[in-house]
Amino acid sequence: MKKVVIIAGMHRSGTSVAAQLCQHMGAYLGEKAELMGAARDNPGGFFENIEITKTNDEILRLCGREWYSLTLAEPDYHHPQIIKKIEKLKAIVQRLLLKSDTVAIKDPRISVLLPLWEKILDGLEVETAYIWIFRNPLEVMESLRKRDGYTSKHSLLLWSHYNLSILRFLRNKKYLLVDYREILDNSKVFESFSQIFGRKPDNGLKQEFNQIVTHAYCHSHYSCEDVRNTQEKFLIDLYEILVTRQERKADLPELEEQYRKEIVIPQKKYMDYAVLEDRESLRDKEIIIYGAGNYGKRIAKMLRDLGITRYDFCDRDAGKRHMEWMGGIVFSIAEIENKENVLFIIAVENADMRREIEQTLMYAGGGFSAFATELIWKYTINKPVDIESDAERFTLWYRELKMRGDVVKNACRYPILVYQNGKVGSSTIVKSLWNEGVKNAHVHRFFFKNDMIGELILGENHEELIKNTNVFSSHFPGYVDSIKNRMKGKKIITMIREPIATDLSTVFQWIGSGVADRFFAERLRKGKTFLQAVSELMGKIQNRLFEWFEEELRELCGVNVLDYPFDKEKGYTIISSDNAEILLFKIEKITELENVIRDFAGVSEFELQNDNVGERKEYAHIYKEVKKRMKLPAEYIEYYYCNHPYMEHFYSKEEQEIFLRKWN
Repeated sequence: MKKVVIIAGMHRSGTSVAAQLCQHMGAYLGEKAELMGAARDNPGGFFENIEITKTNDEILRLCGREWYSLTLAEPDYHHPQIIKKIEKLKAIVQRLLLKSDTVAIKDPRISVLLPLWEKILDGLEVETAYIWIFRNPLEVMESLRKRDGYTSKHSLLLWSHYNLSILRFLRNKKYLLVDYREILDNSKVFESFSQIFGRKPDNGLKQEFNQIVTHAYCHSHYSCEDVRNTQEKFLIDLYEILVTRQERKADLPELEEQYRKEIVIPQKKYMDYAVLEDRESLRDKEIIIYGAGNYGKRIAKMLRDLGITRYDFCDRDAGKRHMEWMGGIVFSIAEIENKENVLFIIAVENADMRREIEQTLMYAGGGFSAFATELIWKYTINKPVDIESDAERFTLWYRELKMRGDVVKNACRYPILVYQNGKVGSSTIVKSLWNEGVKNAHVHRFFFKNDMIGELILGENHEELIKNTNVFSSHFPGYVDSIKNRMKGKKIITMIREPIATDLSTVFQWIGSGVADRFFAERLRKGKTFLQAVSELMGKIQNRLFEWFEEELRELCGVNVLDYPFDKEKGYTIISSDNAEILLFKIEKITELENVIRDFAGVSEFELQNDNVGERKEYAHIYKEVKKRMKLPAEYIEYYYCNHPYMEHFYSKEEQEIFLRKWN
């Protein structure tokens, strides 16, 4: 029978060395081009299959997790996308098994996805062996701090999470448990590896083994006593269970309960909303800007404009440590992570990196903010280059016009239009189609009969200017007929979404893009709260979602969607008219409609790739807090949920009841 060896263990724990040893014992890991190459933090190589690692990451994200998350990923095995990922991983393993009877797979992420991987391997009818590598948690902590800038507490909890996940899965199975230090110091490990692979431990093989194993792989040295000195009882208990090989006798429920208590996040860590509503709180805290780069420089300038001149920096780049920068000093996370009256302002533009930093700062002293400082600066500072200045506003407006022109050009060029109001999940469809090689144009509007974006950017008193400068609108002679002729015969994918969520998401999209800056600046300077301004703007755009079907789709195709039956349970309909073929679906049903979208687009394969996800946005924490605190006027809610023709057409009474409970 063929064999698959799974190498499990926390990141930075020696799993790469273990994989390399398996390779020398005869296990097949994949071709060199299929494996992740060496890096500065792992010069010997990672020995990870790139496709497997990528797919594991995708599965974690489908579960709302990342590799650095501290809560268990619990895949929904009935979820269409999870099913596809499992099939993809199964195909990768089958491909590896065609090359060898013994395959080894190493990716630390597997440690928190072991039940899913068992499901994969059970379907292949192979013998499975497990190698569990663990390392002194303080050495792992030191390594993560150097590589990723993680706080001590986060790193130690992550070590606990991975090893506890492995223990939970393996305790009633056969496995080899290896202390990383034993790989470096103990020849018995060589014999144990030999047994797994059915190899005789001859001198030639042992010499190869010794050439791989080198103390150069270990850059920090901590003892069991050092772990005890942390006085972290849960950490000490779990580590000593592993060191003394008592894991099978461990009280797992008790360990899991201790862990749950350890990962409770202190209150008031996300301070974006609090800072936004009480701008003076910036002066009450010791400010640390996380990120000593261009974005950090920009934040420092904003703070100075706001009259705050005392701040320092934190950066994961060891080369910047103690450097003087923009009036502050750059510190490492280790030097400042235990400060209490501190506010970390995350000055990192990459969304994935920002979320990673947020996770680790949850376990530092004080709180953190990501987006509020920039909003406060834009909404309160009154200078010649203020957001309300003509230069700023008109620059933003002409940038908007250029974007509209690019949209029209793409729409003319491509056979499929993803044509919808916006904030209904369209970016996911656009990205997924392009990933399958399907050319498509992302269009929100062609006609702009009521140009809310122009009004927000320039102001209500510039109505004539908006009409006269926007050549891509129904106000320009000949434009409407030209667009109708050019779009005739195209396939259109359009979507509907619960309207209050759409309104709120639209407001935050405009906050993030700068479209709503003038609107918010005016209201906040008059003493209104941020929450009041959000509520007011939602009121201004009420019914914009449904008006789109009249002002855009009906104008372009002559189709009144209310005249066509809609299957509320299946969540979609296909409308054929003289001018276009239209797929219209509820975004709430999107995961069930991959095959429908695939067939409509005329492709053999189609897989949803989530894009433009709200929780990854820089304003995500403010959005969550607003959603939690907002009390919408009864008449606003009733407008949508008291016999609204579009709601009645698209959503069942049960669905509407669920939505209504959420907003009430």
